[in-house]
Amino acid sequence: MRSLYLSICLLCIQLSGVDALLLAQNSEEQLMRQLSDIAQQSDIAGFGVAIVSDQKVYFSAGFGYADKENQQKYSTRTIHAIGSVSKTLVGVCIMKAVEQGLVDLDEDINSYLPWKIEHPRYPNTAITLRILSQHTSGIIDSDIFWETDYYFLHNPTLDKSKLSKDHKKEFTQTKKNKKWPLNDYLFQLLNTEGSMYSKKNFSLKAPGKEYEYSNTGAGLAALVIEHASGMPFNKYCKKYIIDPLGMHNSGWFKSEVDMSYFATCYLDYGYPMPLYALNTYPDGGFITSIDDIILYLQEIISGYLGKGKLLSPTSYQTLLAPDAVLQEHEDGIFFSFNKRKHIGHNGADPGVFTNMFFNPKTHLGTIFFTNQSIHENKEQILTVRKVFKAIRAYENSLD
Repeated sequence: MRSLYLSICLLCIQLSGVDALLLAQNSEEQLMRQLSDIAQQSDIAGFGVAIVSDQKVYFSAGFGYADKENQQKYSTRTIHAIGSVSKTLVGVCIMKAVEQGLVDLDEDINSYLPWKIEHPRYPNTAITLRILSQHTSGIIDSDIFWETDYYFLHNPTLDKSKLSKDHKKEFTQTKKNKKWPLNDYLFQLLNTEGSMYSKKNFSLKAPGKEYEYSNTGAGLAALVIEHASGMPFNKYCKKYIIDPLGMHNSGWFKSEVDMSYFATCYLDYGYPMPLYALNTYPDGGFITSIDDIILYLQEIISGYLGKGKLLSPTSYQTLLAPDAVLQEHEDGIFFSFNKRKHIGHNGADPGVFTNMFFNPKTHLGTIFFTNQSIHENKEQILTVRKVFKAIRAYENSLD
């Protein structure tokens, strides 16, 4: 709380300003100490945190290890995939393509694809980019998807004595999987002539009638942009997001980044996750660092405030505004709203957990990355809650 004597005289105003500066500095030091203590007391490998506004970085730091075996520290330059936070970049690319007149949010996606896709139970109901981005397309993540989407980049030697029962089964399957081009994989999954096509890849409800979170749908949306623009999706994203923002060590494939900064990622019980990728890479495969994602989140906040440089104010409004397609869900274009009504996304894949949201009232954004799975470990979940409690306390000190 600011000094009660602000109105007495100019000297008090000046002193209160000094006090506020010292408070902010102390709060930053306190947050650093709290997060360092949390990291030391936790078995989470490493994590990074940032707190930003559209123009300022209030806090940014890494804790723990990017590589425990080699004692490599987790820093704000550490990179790894960020899971479903990646989908927000698909959303920005969609709106860029809309601005360029390449796509329409409400057009049947068959207008852009070289092969046909239709819901087998509702063949006359169009699937559009809008409903793909809001997870109401009727395309679901079936067992077929989960069994074939992940693949190892190399043929890893697995110590099965240290793997959980579930991971033994999953890794055995993943070792069999092949890398597909995005177009070919989705054709095999969603076209009636595809080798993996099944009605089980679709829900029982018509497009636009039921919310079901869909990684497959996100990959399909990116494929639409790929065909509409005539550019591979990763290159389209690089041209219109990565390069303009100066995200110098970010990309969709490991060949696009400096792997000397790449973290070893760990399962929740500490087993190092072999290097892997996704056939539907746009739904979760973006590789970046705290330093680079800060630039992206600051641009998103700027866009919300009507002064972004990637898209027009109107496009940002569509991207970030809650659109209640279904009464119980409000989503932007691959941007979601958490329980606190903050705007952004979270992400989880084997060996990573991420969170990127901003408060539309205070215009403060927070980022949390970790190179460890945490969703099945109660102690690690508690650790993450402690991190967010410390972050919220620091945010409150900025009010």
